[in-house]
Amino acid sequence: MADRQFVGPYRVTGPAPAGRALEAYQAVDGEGHAVVVKLIAPVDRERFLAQMREIAAIDHPNIAKVLDWGVEGDLSYVVTGAIEGNDLASLTALGGPPAAAVVAELGAQAAAALAALHARGIMHGGVTPLTMVRAADGTLKLTDAGLATAAGPVDLSDADPPEAAYFVSPEEVLARPVTPLSDVYALGASLYTIAVGCVPFDGPNALVVAQKHVGAAPDPPRRFRPDLPAPLERTILKAMGKQPEQRPASAEELRRALARSATVLRDAPPAPASAPTERPRTPIWPWVIGLVIVAAVLAAIWVPGLFAGGSVSVPSVTGMTLDQARQTLADAGLEVGSVTPDASATTAPQGTVLSQDPTAGEKVDEGSAVALVIAGAGVVVVPDLKGLSRADAEAAITAAGLVLDSVLQDYSDEVPAGSVVEQSPAAGTTVPYGTAVVITVSTGPQSPTGSTASPVPGGTVVPSVVGMLPVDALAALEAAGLSATTTTISSDTVDPGRVVSQTPAGGATVSPGANVTLVVSTGPGATPAP
Repeated sequence: MADRQFVGPYRVTGPAPAGRALEAYQAVDGEGHAVVVKLIAPVDRERFLAQMREIAAIDHPNIAKVLDWGVEGDLSYVVTGAIEGNDLASLTALGGPPAAAVVAELGAQAAAALAALHARGIMHGGVTPLTMVRAADGTLKLTDAGLATAAGPVDLSDADPPEAAYFVSPEEVLARPVTPLSDVYALGASLYTIAVGCVPFDGPNALVVAQKHVGAAPDPPRRFRPDLPAPLERTILKAMGKQPEQRPASAEELRRALARSATVLRDAPPAPASAPTERPRTPIWPWVIGLVIVAAVLAAIWVPGLFAGGSVSVPSVTGMTLDQARQTLADAGLEVGSVTPDASATTAPQGTVLSQDPTAGEKVDEGSAVALVIAGAGVVVVPDLKGLSRADAEAAITAAGLVLDSVLQDYSDEVPAGSVVEQSPAAGTTVPYGTAVVITVSTGPQSPTGSTASPVPGGTVVPSVVGMLPVDALAALEAAGLSATTTTISSDTVDPGRVVSQTPAGGATVSPGANVTLVVSTGPGATPAP
């Protein structure tokens, strides 16, 4: 393909990443300037060419400059200036997640590019870390504007790889009209990935990932990266609101929020330096280095696996039930990460662990998560636990293919002490296999003297967050010193993206740092388009 001549003065010199294009090439123009030529098959050729004309008229520092466009045989082409730099997916893969201030700054630049496109009525349609390129001077360039929308709506199936759905918006999955706020969602999902080094939703194929974009709440980024500032986390999660109206009102509003975070983080004072000490007369650093080297060699001899990437050897949980795997990993100081169902595994009992990542024997840090693939269709109905004893409730949870998360306590005048008074998720809810269930066990009626003493000494009062957006609910619970997990349920009465219920309820007293389970509405029975 080298030296291929396109219509006009463009001579191909090598391949280039295609992205949403059919083919892409590095090339030079008639004056020897480096350019990139991409070929696509637009659904509406005339509309595509008109859109490229609009984009070419935009002179914005964060948008890759469109230099030329036209027709090449049965295909159309667009020519942009070559950018000296790397896409953010490559940078994150090579160097790990960048500093929080850099994440906010890059996000603000990308949002500024989207705002400029939206001001001209142009949807990008394909924002991913691959279309965000950081130039050598630190400027972010958004590439491939309009290419994804020109190719037509997404049509995902279980035959497509999961990567095809990593950054699609819920409205694209549901075959609803896309808007500029669909770009905002894609940017939020991209920033999540850049900030923590993993995508917000994953699965065995594109259809499973797409369904999670519609109905699942992403794990808070700070679960993976505790040093990420809470305001930046809230901005990213708000951009990923399930409904467009839950997101920032525009790309410009998102830009302002990210720019504020970038300014605060950039201007934050550095950690205080230790007090200077008098320099010793005889330099000792050669001896220190020597001792460190000797200690490291001896440690490598006496402590096998010291440099093998972690201190915990991952146990084998393949063939176990999910509950057994969870306990085995907990005994080893690890936890269960993502749980992905595999409906094609018809020979293994539902819930059996088919594979794990990391594999058995690998060395990881204590507290690391192990992702599991389990057999079965992946969804179960939550049993009714109210009125059962704690032991019977635990047995019912395990029998249903679920796991017990935590047991809380609260007063009850109707339910005898030791029996379940509340549960989350609610009975009858359809949830993924292996979902964690929280139960509240009655401690009996409150003291007849009217005492309001808490059943949990030194406890924390749970704020009521029902009706809130998840990002606001998380902030309220965090301010109270509590943590939260979320699950979803379809609801005809609660707006999509709002908290339907919480366990424990608002006003209950729990141990400091306790977990509150939030059930979030996905709307009236919303299901992904086939």
